[in-house]
Amino acid sequence: MDLHTLQIYHQKTEQNSQERLETASDLLRCGLECMADAQAEGFADRALLAEACEYLMEALRLNHRETEAYIGMGYLLWLLGDHTGAMPYLQAALEFDPENSDAKTLMQLVCKTERPVTLPPPVFTTELAQPNFDALYDQVELQILAAIQQVSTLPPQTFEVSNLRVKMTQMERKYRELVTLQGELQAQIQAVEVEIDCSELQKMLRPLDILLARAQDFLNQSWALVQLEETIAEHSQWLTLQISVFDSLNGEISDSFSQAHFDALLEDCDALADLLDEYDGLGIDVASLIDHYEKMTDKVTYIQDCLDQI
Repeated sequence: MDLHTLQIYHQKTEQNSQERLETASDLLRCGLECMADAQAEGFADRALLAEACEYLMEALRLNHRETEAYIGMGYLLWLLGDHTGAMPYLQAALEFDPENSDAKTLMQLVCKTERPVTLPPPVFTTELAQPNFDALYDQVELQILAAIQQVSTLPPQTFEVSNLRVKMTQMERKYRELVTLQGELQAQIQAVEVEIDCSELQKMLRPLDILLARAQDFLNQSWALVQLEETIAEHSQWLTLQISVFDSLNGEISDSFSQAHFDALLEDCDALADLLDEYDGLGIDVASLIDHYEKMTDKVTYIQDCLDQI
């Protein structure tokens, strides 16, 4: 990969970064508008709060330095009664903007009002032990709000594309936990749907559904990056071995050298370069992989020069 190609990569990265910041700003505005609409209705529409949560979470994913989004999430969680979940977002806002008066004021308010969310026990009527579906609907609604609060307190870096196996193990563990939670909530909704339309509950659950779909995409992309890195490492190891043999024989070809293997590796180099270009175009940080790729291609060039001299 030559200097010109690297310059193109850097230009694309800068462009993608700017686009992500602009999108994050738009999502923040949508989230704040949803919160304003909810406030105008006296916060009676829980679906609007869930929608605001969805916008703010996505804004933070795209720009983890978006102070107003942290404040918005802190305010939203406080409204829902989760003062413990609100604090990390307000603290994060103050880390990026220590003099932010809104964050300071809200933090003082949160510290003074402790309103933890508690879920009521299942409600049944005494007559024939039949379930009170209205009460069960309210209970499932509270369970969904608690789940959305749990999701909203996850650090923005919980799910992101990575080529580190340790990071992927952590992502997969949290992903499985949330999939289990999603299944339990869906089972609760299906039980209530026997008597009551639960379309609003499904809308409230959308932030969790969207997060899981995004997490699955991140995991798939991460596995692809791991395989890409391992392929580069495998090629580099073989090339290193061949170079050591060439050097020990003063540039002569060893019987162990396979021209077919080398030709296949050359074709792989082009495919790997295309993949790196594709991931970089998606805004995925592949700087470390590019570095490994360049070191591998340096070895390819060295061997090719040796072959040309024979």
